Amino acid sequence: AQSPTLRLGAVAGHTASEAYQPPMLFHHNGTLLIARWAQESSGSMVVLSSLPCEWSQQSWRAEDAFAVPTGSLNYLGGAMDSQGGITVAGMLELAGPAKSTLGVVHATLRGGRWSWGALSHAGPVYESVDFQPLYPQLTHTKAGLVILATLNSDAPCPSSTRPGHINMGAMYRQLRLYSGVRSSNGSWSF
Repeated sequence: AQSPTLRLGAVAGHTASEAYQPPMLFHHNGTLLIARWAQESSGSMVVLSSLPCEWSQQSWRAEDAFAVPTGSLNYLGGAMDSQGGITVAGMLELAGPAKSTLGVVHATLRGGRWSWGALSHAGPVYESVDFQPLYPQLTHTKAGLVILATLNSDAPCPSSTRPGHINMGAMYRQLRLYSGVRSSNGSWSF
């Protein structure tokens, strides 16, 4: 069986266009949930859509879109907690050249609808492309949230297909662990 098609770049009420990152798939009480990235003219957003597991004659339902207030939240990873909440983290690009940190946002089910909470910063602000936190892997534990992120090292990299040629681009030589807990108001502290 195949589900109805979901156009990844389209977000009702927004001018989102691109969606070149793969979506994240979750399951909660008989519903499939997709958290996905979309680009907007002013930055980016994380979009949540749902589809009943028994999807015959059903269509995707737009749940909520979290528009990043400034900059862009990119290179995403996500995890579901034991209560069914969805946490998404990624590199939060801030104003200014090469400034970034790890941003975290959490969605919960309230009154039959999913909604995103506030954006939290999980780590220090990096002022170099050499330490951008990319491709986070998340897991929820009894103690809170643990995030593993690779740190970009924008260094020369020998080409594996063209001997003697040097590629400039991302190399991942460092990992960083972040751990945090959610407060009663839904924000994270790391």
